Amino acid sequence: MKLIWCLIHRASEEEMAKHKPPKDRKFGKGVVKCRRCGTTVGVIRKYNLYICRRCINEIGPLLGFKVYE
Repeated sequence: MKLIWCLIHRASEEEMAKHKPPKDRKFGKGVVKCRRCGTTVGVIRKYNLYICRRCINEIGPLLGFKVYE
């Protein structure tokens, strides 16, 4: 059915796409990414670190932080 509709209306491939691409975020949690792994979850921005909590746990001692369990 879609193929027939495309032939009649000459739809472009963008119109046939299933989902729209995600919009560019200008502010909020989705903008801030971890410098090391690229995740947007649990990013520590204090002191302009921009490193997620998992990476901080791994490389924290190298940066001079004490890691407590």
